[in-house]
Amino acid sequence: MYKFVIFIFFVLIFFILSPKISLEYLVHSLKYCAFSALILLFASRLFKNKISYFIAVLSLFILLFIPYFFTFFDAVFKTKQFYNTQFSVLCVALILTLAGSKSKISAVFIAILSAVLPLIYLGYFSFALKPFNQAAFFAMIETNKNEAFEYFTDNENIWTYVSVVFVLTVSFLFVKFCKKAEFSFKNGKILTVFILIIAVFNSYKEGWLLKEPFFIDEIKAQIRMQKNYAKNAQKRMDLLKDSVSSNDDGIFVLVIGESENKNFMSVYGYQKPTTPYLNRLKNSKNAIFFSEAHSNYVNTVPALVYALSAKNQYENMDEDLAPTLIETAKAAGFSVYWLSNQVKFGAFGENVSKISIPADEKIFTSDFIGKEKFDESLLEPLKSLNLAKKSLVVVHLLGSHGTYKKRYPKNYEKFGTSRLEAYENSIFYNDEILRRIIEISKNFKNFKALVYMSDHGENPVKASHDAANFVYGMCQIPFFIYFNDSLQNSDIYARLNKNKDEFFTNDLLYNVMLSLMGIKTHINTKTNDISSEFYDNNKSRF
Repeated sequence: MYKFVIFIFFVLIFFILSPKISLEYLVHSLKYCAFSALILLFASRLFKNKISYFIAVLSLFILLFIPYFFTFFDAVFKTKQFYNTQFSVLCVALILTLAGSKSKISAVFIAILSAVLPLIYLGYFSFALKPFNQAAFFAMIETNKNEAFEYFTDNENIWTYVSVVFVLTVSFLFVKFCKKAEFSFKNGKILTVFILIIAVFNSYKEGWLLKEPFFIDEIKAQIRMQKNYAKNAQKRMDLLKDSVSSNDDGIFVLVIGESENKNFMSVYGYQKPTTPYLNRLKNSKNAIFFSEAHSNYVNTVPALVYALSAKNQYENMDEDLAPTLIETAKAAGFSVYWLSNQVKFGAFGENVSKISIPADEKIFTSDFIGKEKFDESLLEPLKSLNLAKKSLVVVHLLGSHGTYKKRYPKNYEKFGTSRLEAYENSIFYNDEILRRIIEISKNFKNFKALVYMSDHGENPVKASHDAANFVYGMCQIPFFIYFNDSLQNSDIYARLNKNKDEFFTNDLLYNVMLSLMGIKTHINTKTNDISSEFYDNNKSRF
């Protein structure tokens, strides 16, 4: 009788955990659930203590199933894919139980390994109230330990701890009952081998066992892209061999902000005086502020990979064949200098820093993980640069990223200490940093223009720029250009001033930078250049 009860119990468990099962799949669903439960029931012959075995398997199955449940919860459900996954996870749960029942040490080890993904998926869900997805995955592996800790402390809530307690409790149950199950290999050698073969074959054939929760296909694509990027360096340079600059000399500065939402800047109408310097600058003839600038992504890496290369959303160009701004400037005879207060290294952090590789000089003030400094650390290296007559200087700020209260010195705590007020303080500090960068730049002998834009915006209420919880402010960014006095009567100044209220996405930065620097190349299309009279301002394409 107990076998029948156990069988029905596991059928129901499988069925309940099956996401997005509709009535039309009822018979089909029950068939697969029954088959999985039957395999589990047959496998119980390998154990002396049946009840302990079922508790151990159920515990492990719950742990292993959590990532799959949240993955499919957010995706278009495909019956075949789910059930292949279900059966693979079931088989692996069984295999691990067999192995873990040999000793408590191995059971603990298996429990720890099995708890990692559930903690990530459940933990993220407690923060974001959205399933863990590809964007979140890459944001995680592109971060560093300090940034990750900051994100946790900024977003922790009661459900975070509930998730941790739940996963640890289930892990404890597995360890406790795994040893009690008393595995006996002699009772079912053939059955054991059969289950192993089925599990391995099914996992290999369908690939869902690892591909879904670890985003294997996406990781492969990233690695492939990086290899292609390096391999195609010469091809990109060949595209630029005829690039020339009409400028005899000139120093241009590009300042890249971080996580700055223009809606919290007083220069764009925010009620608090967060940008007193930029307010004054806007009223001068030296600067043009653009009112409808947006980021092309809400994460740093993809946003800047597009912004700092010829690749954009509007033209069909392979990413690995798209020349970068640095490569183009070098081909046109510019010396390039890269100063960054962002961490250089990470699992995929090099996706941005790789763009700096051709630069003549590279300075990273926060070169070590967890050793981030205030952005003022960039000022002295900037001032000390020995610039060529034709130079491009890129300054990458840490801006308002992460835990906002850590982005500014204590004496810039102007508005208060709450999360929102800390974000306002970081913008206030950034305003001062921009003032000092502009003052330093103006003293460069051949200074012509400075461009400032943020990589993306932010939702300071949630302390995040997570695409899973998208709000419009995550892509609303500041964008302005500061000119020296000699350029105020130029044609390019007039055209930019005319287009200052047109829609613009920062993946078109490459085009406007080339025009400012007087670089002529067949890649720079006028319809994507906001400084051109032929700029395509049709809102429908944005």
